[in-house]
Amino acid sequence: MTETQALLEALLSAPGVSGDEGPAALAAKALLPAAQWVKISPVGSLIAQLSPPRPNKSCLLLTAHLDQIGLVVTHPPEKGFVRASCVGGVDRRMAAGARVEIDTPQGPLPGVVTSTPPHLQSGEPKLPESTLLIDLGGLPEDESLHPRPGMTGRFMLEPTRLLGTRYTAPALDNRAGCAAVVAGALGLSARSPDFGVILALTAAEETGGAGGATAAFGLDITHAVVVDMSMAATGFEPPHKAGKLGGGPMVGFAPALHYNFALALERLAAELGIATEREVMASATGTDSEAIAKSCGGIKTALLSIPLRYMHTAAETLELEDIAQTARLLSAIGEETLC
Repeated sequence: MTETQALLEALLSAPGVSGDEGPAALAAKALLPAAQWVKISPVGSLIAQLSPPRPNKSCLLLTAHLDQIGLVVTHPPEKGFVRASCVGGVDRRMAAGARVEIDTPQGPLPGVVTSTPPHLQSGEPKLPESTLLIDLGGLPEDESLHPRPGMTGRFMLEPTRLLGTRYTAPALDNRAGCAAVVAGALGLSARSPDFGVILALTAAEETGGAGGATAAFGLDITHAVVVDMSMAATGFEPPHKAGKLGGGPMVGFAPALHYNFALALERLAAELGIATEREVMASATGTDSEAIAKSCGGIKTALLSIPLRYMHTAAETLELEDIAQTARLLSAIGEETLC
């Protein structure tokens, strides 16, 4: 197992559905013993200082969102079934028949989303409703162990190493970004930079971005690099529609992003021999970038995206090496990059 895979699986090991990121934040905190301080913000983001800010120097925020898409129980269980709604932009095409887990105080409760067999359907199969019916196989006799409205849950699929360095698991969006940020921040701080380095793994990006909008509050941040995921091609789409697995981090260009900072990251990547792709967005990026860029009087913000196939399903797929190269780029940032 590579260091990248080990770090990623540590972050994937804990649930963190948007709005209920506590377990995932604790798993991330365990990876940061070298941090000078770590705190959990009121909205659930993990924020840590790796290198102290210095007077009249830049202060860099490295950030990725910690939350994942999932489910929330909406009604009390009945006859061994429970109703739940999707949290975030779940691809409901994969919901029918999917294995799920409801996170209860006593531990995860497994279930299966109900599905009508094609033999009993007429016409074209319909997209599952946004409210899903989950078969729990029965209920514990002790009613205190029953799932209750407000409890969150996740689609389940075992993380699996595919051929080569390809890897599939739920919640790679955006635990892969978190892995790159943690590794990059640790590597950067080990170089004892003459500027501040703050790490933020933000809450609720999938449901409105409260974590990103508040991550820099009270901190004297001058620059930020947001790491998220973007669409990777399967090979059947036009090349300009998506990125390439193994093509390295995608450098974002968009109205909210700082143009010269993006160019500086491209130059640094070229110096290091790291392949990059450009991702051009004419409007919003769909990430925390906009919220961060306009916080605290304005922050020079760049976006690096890791190519991902099958986004917002339980079978998200990427190249582990793209995470490693993103982390390597982050760890090499110097004062000259912070234009």
